[in-house]
Amino acid sequence: MIDAATGAPLPATQVSIPGTAFGTLTSPDGAYLIAGVPAGLYTVQARRIGYADARRENVAVTDGASVSVDFDLRITALSLDEVVVTGVADPTSARRVPFTVGRVGGENLQVPPADAVSSIQGKIAGVSSTTPAQPGGGVNIVLRTPTSINRSNTPLIVVDGVILASTFGRSSTDLSSLDIESIEVVKGAAAASLYGSRAANGVIQIRTRRGTGLDTEGTRVTVRTELGVNQLNRRISLSAHHHYLTNAQGQYVDNDGNVVAREARVPRPASERFLDVPYADPVYDHIDQFFDPGQFMVNSVTLARSSDATNFFASFGNHQIGGVVLDHGGYGRNDLRLNLDHRLGANLQFSFSGYHMRSERQELPDETFRQLVQQAPDVDLLRRDPDGT
Repeated sequence: MIDAATGAPLPATQVSIPGTAFGTLTSPDGAYLIAGVPAGLYTVQARRIGYADARRENVAVTDGASVSVDFDLRITALSLDEVVVTGVADPTSARRVPFTVGRVGGENLQVPPADAVSSIQGKIAGVSSTTPAQPGGGVNIVLRTPTSINRSNTPLIVVDGVILASTFGRSSTDLSSLDIESIEVVKGAAAASLYGSRAANGVIQIRTRRGTGLDTEGTRVTVRTELGVNQLNRRISLSAHHHYLTNAQGQYVDNDGNVVAREARVPRPASERFLDVPYADPVYDHIDQFFDPGQFMVNSVTLARSSDATNFFASFGNHQIGGVVLDHGGYGRNDLRLNLDHRLGANLQFSFSGYHMRSERQELPDETFRQLVQQAPDVDLLRRDPDGT
C-alpha cells in the first residue's frame, strides 16, 4: 500500500473484502495480510482517510495459494459522515435520522471521571447531573426538564446492546470509565420506536472498548493507578449560642435563679428567646469531629490484542474509595470485563461481551449531616461512657 504521488508506504490503511467479515489494517511499512480466505472470486477494497477508495475486482483465490494485491492510493478531499447507532435498527448517517444525537467519544475521555456516565456533563447540551455524597452512589442524570413528580425521570441505559436495570443510580456506578469507547445520548422519547416506553426519558447508549483499531498482531497493555483524597466540598458556620436562662457565671438556672443541671435547663420566655447566649467552654465542632478526609485508590489493567481472525479486550479494576465520615462510608469494587470477536468464516462472526462486578458499600443514614448540624455544640459526641463504649 503506497502513496501514488510519493511512493511512500501508507500505514493504518483499512483493507477489506466487501460482503465478508475479512479485513485488516496495513502495518507501518504498508504491508497487510488477510489469512483464511476460502477459494473464490472476491473484490478487495482499500480505504484511508484523505485518500480516494481503491478496489480490485475479480481477485481469484485458490486453495493453498497466496495472492498479492497492491494499491496505489491518490490523495483526495474527503468528508466524513457521523454514524448513529442509538435509536435506530442499523447504523445510520447522522444527517438521515429525524432526531438529534449527542456523542462523547474516547478522545473526550482522556481523564476518566469517578462515575462512568458523568463524563457527558458539560459536553452535551441540556444534560443535568447530580453527584451523590456517598462513595459508590450513582450519579443522577436528567436529559431534559423533568416531566413527572411521581415517576422516574432518569433515562434508559444500554451497554453494548444490553438494557441495564431500571435503578439508574446503581447501574451507572457498576461501569468502569476506562472501559468506555463512546457514549451516545438521545433526549426525550425519540428512541421509543426502538426501545419502547422505557425510553420516554431518553436513552444513553454506551459502547465499551474492543480489540479493534490495533495493527494486525498488535498488542496494547495499559496500567493505570489513581490516588487522591475525598473531602467536604465546603464548610458551614455553626451557631455557638443558645436561648436558655443562665447566671453571670454562665451556669444554667431555673426561673428562681437556682443553678440546675443541663438536663433541667429552662428556656427564656418566648418574647426573649434569641440565640444570643454563648455556650460555656468547652464547645465542639461536630462537623470537624465526624468528617475526616478519606483517601481513594483506583488500580486498573487493560489488555487489547488484534489478529487476523480474533481480537479481544480484557480489563480488571480495583477501586478502594474512603468516605469522609469517620470510620464509615467506604466503597470497594472489583470488576472484570472481556470483549471477544472471532471470525469463523467469510460470512460468520462470533462476538462475546462479559462483565463481572462485586462491590461493597457502607451505608449511612440520610440525615447524618442534618443531625450533626442541629446537635448542641456543648455535647461531646465522641466521649466514651464509663464502661468504655
